[in-house]
Amino acid sequence: MDASEFAKFLVRVDLMSEEQRAVLRDLLTHPPTAKTRVATLLDETMPEACPSCGSAEIGLWGKAHGLQRYRCHDCHRTFNPLTGTTLARLRRRERWLGFGLALQEGQSVRRCATTCEVAKSTAFRWRHRFLSATRKHEVLSGIVEADETFFRRSFKGSHQWSPDAQEAPPRPKARRRGLSSTVSGASLKERVPVLIMRDRSGKTAHAVLPGLTGGVFQEALSTHVARDALLCSDGARTFAFAARKIGLHHEALNTRGKEHLRDGVFHIQNVNAYDSRLKDWMRRFHGVATRYLPNYLTWRSMIERLGEVASPAAFILDSAARKAVANT
Repeated sequence: MDASEFAKFLVRVDLMSEEQRAVLRDLLTHPPTAKTRVATLLDETMPEACPSCGSAEIGLWGKAHGLQRYRCHDCHRTFNPLTGTTLARLRRRERWLGFGLALQEGQSVRRCATTCEVAKSTAFRWRHRFLSATRKHEVLSGIVEADETFFRRSFKGSHQWSPDAQEAPPRPKARRRGLSSTVSGASLKERVPVLIMRDRSGKTAHAVLPGLTGGVFQEALSTHVARDALLCSDGARTFAFAARKIGLHHEALNTRGKEHLRDGVFHIQNVNAYDSRLKDWMRRFHGVATRYLPNYLTWRSMIERLGEVASPAAFILDSAARKAVANT
């Protein structure tokens, strides 16, 4: 809180009743612990349905370990706000707000470990517990821009190969830093294609692609793009094939011919700008293991989606609201 905001707060203190001043006095005298603040934050968002049977008939059922518990009136199972989410059974809740700040700032594992006062292995595990959630199948509508981008394929941190193994390592030969990893049209053994989709309202979806065929694009677009949407892309044939199969109206721009805008409406500047921000943000990690790439894409989309309301608490609630799935 800066000086001007503090001055405004002091003025509002004069307008408080005696009961409100007593509450403020008690809060300043006995500030809540970080663990209590996280529990209060989670208790403010009552689950909408039972995680076991999906019934909406639930009620309060006491507290345990500082968290509110609920009971389903249909299946009679009890649960807390974290049951069935990526944060279920995760300990040391007093460190979560600090970890939420690390997610907001995009900190490295080492810096995050220092910030939260935990081991580097714990910071790495927490990162992917918070991020390895069910990806929201955002359904984009209106004018949807789509473009593919590429990341270097990486086996960073892999223990599937050791120097004692007889076969060759599952990665390309080492190369000097600063050299290009590939040339245009090189094998996908070196590059991982990612399809980025973004509509004009700012909603973003992404898909890590196993290849660059029309069928792969068709599956990704059919998952994230509404049938009545209008697709804008470059002139790649894969987009035209996928749009025709799905039944989407497609506006293909001849970007090689310097066509960047058509009729003052159709362009792919939004998705290209997002690609640029994504690549700039990813550089801080000095390479991301391919197996964890979907988590980092989700991380960046969370930052974009939260925007001005981004805060450590917002990142915790966003992760706690998603069902847990295993990493693949």
